[in-house]
Amino acid sequence: MTLKDFERKAQEAFLEAAHYIARADRLITAEEKERLAFYRREAGISEEEYPADGSGNKLDEAMAVLRLLSMEQRQFVFDELEGLAMCDSDYNSSEQIVVNAIRDMLHID
Repeated sequence: MTLKDFERKAQEAFLEAAHYIARADRLITAEEKERLAFYRREAGISEEEYPADGSGNKLDEAMAVLRLLSMEQRQFVFDELEGLAMCDSDYNSSEQIVVNAIRDMLHID
């Protein structure tokens, strides 16, 4: 499964959640920026349509969309978002809190 398999609204919601996680510790590292750009390209969304800095301010709206996905899709979303939080080798408490909240919002066991 990839982001290409999702509808546009879910892709944008995923990107919003990804930016939220990347900003959880108030610092977006080079590794996180690279991963965010990869997700945007994988979804087929141009930087003009979704700027590289994203907003990351609409987590509740993003989760409302992502909660409607199948369990398999929600698990994929969670796994990718958790991987993003860990990609810079600094999985700190701020990121852990956000990841745990997203797990709960997506109803992932």
